[in-house]
Amino acid sequence: MAVPPPEKIAFYAGIGVLAAFEVVDWPVAGVIIVGHLLADQRHFARLRGFGEAAESA
Repeated sequence: MAVPPPEKIAFYAGIGVLAAFEVVDWPVAGVIIVGHLLADQRHFARLRGFGEAAESA
């Protein structure tokens, strides 16, 4: 498993800090992080498909 880029680590840490100081509840923080991870996977899948199409052209 690769280490995420610093921007993503900062995002996850920020959500964790918000949850630690009870600005948001832990379940809400978890949903935000999981949603962010799923959105990133979907975005990269689209880019990968575009790259494969460009290679075959």
